[in-house]
Amino acid sequence: MARPRIIVDESRVIELAAKGLTQREIAVTLGITIDSLSRRFAEAYKKGVELCNSALRSKQVKLALAGNVTLLIWLGKQRLGQTETLPMLGTPL
Repeated sequence: MARPRIIVDESRVIELAAKGLTQREIAVTLGITIDSLSRRFAEAYKKGVELCNSALRSKQVKLALAGNVTLLIWLGKQRLGQTETLPMLGTPL
């Protein structure tokens, strides 16, 4: 006899993934298996991860634009393709 199916609201999966929880943490929180989470809520999980990523990216840009030199350099390299070069040699470090 199969266990009764646990009712999970898809928006809860999105919310937890958006907060940065892993699949294992979400499954434990909701009382389901990781397999059930992957099978039933793959798209919801992906949406939550993307929301988390966009929030992190927004915060990084905000801090960089506020003058965080480390983030300015990192974002310049990542998003703008900037590199550091050795003086007089013109080669990337």
